[in-house]
Amino acid sequence: MKYLLFKLRTSAVTGSNSSKWSGYNKEFGTIRKLSDKDYEKFLKISDGKTYWSHRFPDGWFISFSLQLLSREDATKIKKNLEGVCGYDGVVDEILSIGKIENSLI
Repeated sequence: MKYLLFKLRTSAVTGSNSSKWSGYNKEFGTIRKLSDKDYEKFLKISDGKTYWSHRFPDGWFISFSLQLLSREDATKIKKNLEGVCGYDGVVDEILSIGKIENSLI
């Protein structure tokens, strides 16, 4: 089994006094568990990428980074994660087609 940490990284390009997102100091992410077979499929469709991003028309920017974890690390890290702010569908899309498309956002 493979444990994948998708960390949500966003930034407000406009409308922020500090040029930082208000949740900047929190850990937002989700851990997904894949079988070795599904992980190999994912590597092929994602071309081995570890970072995905999308810019919205209003200037908001969303991105995810990927980190492969051991089961032990995944268990420890999961306790401190705040989720992905409703962007679970984006993570699903990355896992299924290897990229973020505008249709789900």
